Amino acid sequence: MRGIDKELQELQDFIEQLIGERENVLRQEMNSAVEEERRRQQQQNISESAIAERMQIFYQEQIAALNAELVEYRKQIEAERYSIRARLQTLQEEYRKNFAELQAERARILEASRIREADIYAEAAARLGALESRYNTSRQSLTEVQEELRRLAEDREKAELAENQIAGFFGLVNKQIKERQFANASKSLDSLKQFLETPSLQHIRSFLHRKEINRAAVNALRQAYRRGVGQSGRSRF
Repeated sequence: MRGIDKELQELQDFIEQLIGERENVLRQEMNSAVEEERRRQQQQNISESAIAERMQIFYQEQIAALNAELVEYRKQIEAERYSIRARLQTLQEEYRKNFAELQAERARILEASRIREADIYAEAAARLGALESRYNTSRQSLTEVQEELRRLAEDREKAELAENQIAGFFGLVNKQIKERQFANASKSLDSLKQFLETPSLQHIRSFLHRKEINRAAVNALRQAYRRGVGQSGRSRF
């Protein structure tokens, strides 16, 4: 029984570790965003007091967003923990019940007949061994769930990084179009379409859900441009 209690504690420690790692990542991203916003504000030729006031508001918004995402992330992790805990507790109760029944059965067997003791004890031991085997199988299942939780956390970080890169591509294309760098804008769109097919991202569900939207946005942007200036022959955009 101590083994199950230990597994539950290890699961709780693992979840807290995941949440801590996620919080560190989010805080690093938030700090980068705050510094970027500060630089942007300083370039607008406004007073330090105005910058300080705007940065205070921006910082509070970032903190609120960070806390909201941590709450949601904790809910998802806790849901997995409760599911695993329930399975382990069910196994724990089943183990206790079966163990008590086996002990009682053994006592009755000894009282009823010493002659059949060896055979019946072997049968009881076999049943107890099967129960222990189920327990070991559950421990293996717990390890697999932990690996799945870690994989999901890694996939989520990959998807967020990919979305940031995609946003960067769109920002670059927008800037190039405004500056009439049409050839460069066309190359940037090609690079973006190629990035959307990155093999290491094709198994991430959230990325695939937005992939078609991003691909449609690329096609719409290219078609809109062609309708506007493509007929003049001045660009191959």
